[in-house]
Formats: sequence, structure tokens, C-alpha cells
Amino acid sequence: MAIKSRLVLLYLFCLVFKTISAAPISPGSSLSASNGNQTWSSPDSTFSLGFIPADPPTSPPSFIAAITYSGGVPIWSAGTEICVDSGGTLQFLSSGTLQLVNGSGDTLWDSNTTGRGVSSAKLDETGNLMLQNGTASVWSSFDNPTDTIVPSQTSLWSIGILTISDPNLATAAIVAYSNDYAEAGDILRFLKLESDGNVRIYSSAKGSGTEVERWAAVTDQCQVFGYCGDMGICSYNDSNPICGCPSLNFEPVDPKDSRQGCKEEDGD
Repeated sequence: MAIKSRLVLLYLFCLVFKTISAAPISPGSSLSASNGNQTWSSPDSTFSLGFIPADPPTSPPSFIAAITYSGGVPIWSAGTEICVDSGGTLQFLSSGTLQLVNGSGDTLWDSNTTGRGVSSAKLDETGNLMLQNGTASVWSSFDNPTDTIVPSQTSLWSIGILTISDPNLATAAIVAYSNDYAEAGDILRFLKLESDGNVRIYSSAKGSGTEVERWAAVTDQCQVFGYCGDMGICSYNDSNPICGCPSLNFEPVDPKDSRQGCKEEDGD
């Protein structure tokens, strides 16, 4: 009988724990950049929202408020490439808006949902962060993507990060995810628009914290439009693309970043 009672108590404990982890996020809640262990998680902790170090690292350290897949692979961030210092916070205000605030008190990003009746927030098991009025979604991260699209997420032309067009197509293009049967276990696949202008699909094993490239829209990086900026010339150094200028009459716009293109040399 004692064993049965302990089993019942253990079951109730697990049930209560899961209920707590799945509880809605209340207005007045906040996350701090100085505490990387502080997160808002989906019911089964497949996804979490919290602060992660900027990549590449900076000095002094800076942080991004991001939704990450189990293990730390980011799939969304509050604003595109917006970083805060260690005093930064992500605040779910009583007015119903979500704000990213720097240590100086400056608001760097806002969901702009003040006055729309938002009463709670939640992060679901697909990785979608929703601000809700009752059970109705007022705002969601899926409808406000940054550089990544995950399964179950639809990117509309008016709000999306990617446009696919072909004059030979009579109807709109559809991007379909497929399974790679060589991959075993719990795998997330996601599509990402990279800073080099290419679109790639990656996979990440749950809990690994790593991502593996599975597909690229353009295999020859020099064929990506505008990779080397205005009047820049793309070539290869061994296997890596490099950018240069067309002649000695031109010089880099930014000597520290050859991808910014070229300009005519000053006549001085």
C-alpha cells in the first residue's frame, strides 16, 4: 500500500511539474540577459525563449533574445541582429506588449501590441511564441519571422523573409519539407536565409546544439546576386569565395569588409 501511495504521489508530482512548465506566461514577467539559465519554455521543453551570447562573440559581451531548439540552435530572435548588453531584459509588460530593453533603458524592439487585449503569452511545441487575448492569438513569432522558417510555419509574401518567383509558373511556388531517411532520432529541419544571401536547409538533432547543412539554393556562392556588393568581383581562393575590385582604378568601399563592394578611386 505504501508503494502504491508513493507511485501515486510521484505521478501527481510529474503531472504538476508538467502543468507548471506549460503554464501561460503572465504580463509582468521578464527575462534577464545576465541570467542565461532563465527561460520561458514550451510544454515539453523542446523550445525555449531566453538570452544567448551574440555570434560572433563581442567584447564586452552582448546578447540576443532568441527562441532556441533543444540544445541551443536559434530559430527566431527579437528583432534582426539586435543585441543588448548584460543589463538587457525582455519584458512582457502589463500593457500587453513584449519589449527588448537595453541596460541603458532604451527600447530596441517592441511587438507593438499595446491596447490589443493581450492577457498572456505562450511558447508552443512547434516553436511559435504567441501573445494571446484569451485563446485567440494577437501576435506570433511565426507571423513575424527573422531569418529562419521551421516546419508548421507559413511565410506569406507580405510578411515573409523570402520571395520565390519564376515567370514560367502559372501559380505561386510552394516550398515543401521532405524527410531524410538517413537521419534517425528526433530531428528538426529548418530553412534559413543567410547573411551571404543564400538560402539553406539545416537539420539539428534534439539536444545536440549543432546544425548540419542539408541543402543550399545556390551551390556556387559567387552566383548569389550581390554577394560582393556594387561593382565587386567574386572569385575563389581554394574553396572559399573572395571579393575583389575590377581594376586598379577601383578600391573597396570598406577595406575591412570586401563584401561591401567597390568604388572608383579618389583622384587625390
